[in-house]
Amino acid sequence: MARLITARPFLPGVEGIWADEWRRRLHELRIRAVECMADVQLQRGQTSAAIQSAELVLGMDELRESGWRILMRAHAAAGNVGTALRAFERCRLTLHEQLGTVPSPSTRATHSELLR
Repeated sequence: MARLITARPFLPGVEGIWADEWRRRLHELRIRAVECMADVQLQRGQTSAAIQSAELVLGMDELRESGWRILMRAHAAAGNVGTALRAFERCRLTLHEQLGTVPSPSTRATHSELLR
């Protein structure tokens, strides 16, 4: 429900710092709602849906490592460890190119779990 509510435009045509701040908050809430949905889908074994939801998160914020971790776990749960490893590589490259940094310890730990 939160995913749908936060997808609606907030006061279209209204400009101002306060409106921009609310739009930013709603965008963040939407991302978090989709992430939560992906986690639930993964827990229920709905790997295809979890992959789609994780990709939606990354489409809204490609620097969000929690989205990359869900995507990796979902691919692995679907039996596609190679695809999960490629997702880690996409994450690593994205962070390097956009921020000049490396994945967080949590993301590297998820990657390590894939290698076992």
